[in-house]
Amino acid sequence: MSSISPRSYNCKDEELPIVGGFSAISLSRDLNDFSGYSPMFDQPYVDSYNAKIEAAQELVQPNQKRLR
Repeated sequence: MSSISPRSYNCKDEELPIVGGFSAISLSRDLNDFSGYSPMFDQPYVDSYNAKIEAAQELVQPNQKRLR
């Protein structure tokens, strides 16, 4: 039996896009402060983060039904 790695969060998997959305709002709102902390946090980083949240949301609740 393979071992399952422990999760580093305490919410349901389907709640992760929502939690990520809240953090994305804070990141966008306070981007100047985050950029001052680390130059890694810039607009391309925010755009990439939002794209990952959208991809996770699509996995949890797809907008389109697929036919086999």
